[in-house]
Amino acid sequence: MEKQTKMSNVHVDHANNRVGLSVNTYFYDKEVLLKCLKDFEKVCKVSKKMEQNIFHISMVPKEETDLDLLGYEFYNYLLGEMKCTGKG
Repeated sequence: MEKQTKMSNVHVDHANNRVGLSVNTYFYDKEVLLKCLKDFEKVCKVSKKMEQNIFHISMVPKEETDLDLLGYEFYNYLLGEMKCTGKG
């Protein structure tokens, strides 16, 4: 049986080595979000789909990493960037 963890807006799929995120652009600035996704493309294959004001994001790490932390690391990075740009 595959292990799959779902915690709030972070969905970890161990069987497929993937992390899914749902990011609401009502709370997070879209420009900052897109910049952070571009930065994360250095370490992950990133795909995204916009549905109303929600970005559905999938991340597959290029190297072995702790999937249970990856989504939260992205959110921390996003919050830090929003603070640095004055948009959060």
